[in-house]
Amino acid sequence: MISDENLIKFHEEGFVPGPNETEKAFLKRIETTKLFFENPHNYLKDNGLFDFFDQKASSAYLDWVKIRLKELFDVNPKYFCYFFKNKKLSFFQAAATWIIEKPDFRLPIVQLKTQLKKKRYLLFYSIDEILLHEAVHAARINFDEPNSEEYFAFSGSSSLIRRTLGPVIKNSKEVWVFFSLIGLGYVSLLLFPGAAVGAFLLAIMWASLGLFRLFFIRNNLYRAYRKLLKIASSRKLARYILFRLTDREIKFFAKKSFKEMIEYIQSEATSSLRWRVIKLKYLKQFV
Repeated sequence: MISDENLIKFHEEGFVPGPNETEKAFLKRIETTKLFFENPHNYLKDNGLFDFFDQKASSAYLDWVKIRLKELFDVNPKYFCYFFKNKKLSFFQAAATWIIEKPDFRLPIVQLKTQLKKKRYLLFYSIDEILLHEAVHAARINFDEPNSEEYFAFSGSSSLIRRTLGPVIKNSKEVWVFFSLIGLGYVSLLLFPGAAVGAFLLAIMWASLGLFRLFFIRNNLYRAYRKLLKIASSRKLARYILFRLTDREIKFFAKKSFKEMIEYIQSEATSSLRWRVIKLKYLKQFV
């Protein structure tokens, strides 16, 4: 069994246990991440990815990212590295976090477009903000929580509009659907004018569904956060805990009573590696 002292040490190194992640898988992920960080060339070559990623980028851009990620979510990305490469990125993607998935662990690889070395993306996205966004995905590599993932990734944005509306998109497929409908509308204007209105209306409906979904996601996040404030000693501790919850737990905390929430935490802390860390770091004196 991993000792409390080692769990705290791994926490300080930036490793966040995922839901249902076993001790064996957690230790394997830590070991592999450190090996990859020290010598990504060999690891990528052995896994057939060296033709895709060339060389680890300089850590010069990471100072602000590390400070901000620590402040927002109490994560120290000590073993975070990234690559500049345009291959496989869509025209609307400035970056992506890819996953090397093995039977017993996952490893994130962060890719940025080469243009970010010299200029902003789409005139307003800075490399700092994009790296922070992808660092959140990398920290939550063992989380499969589509409802809250983009909310946390956009939380560090310098723009209120991006923080508010950025999470409306869950994945690139939704973007492709929207652009396809818009493109269909413009093509219809030339060939079948009568169908153009329908295509544009479908695009508006698609975007509206995303906004409608985001409203309920944010509502659950806010209600869960307010409940966590009752047992955490500060807003930042409540935010740190929220970052480590699953979508199901966020919904559960939002709807259940305070007593039920405490019972759940006490039960999970005895069997879940993730909840052991949460209790050790943020709730030890409360539950």
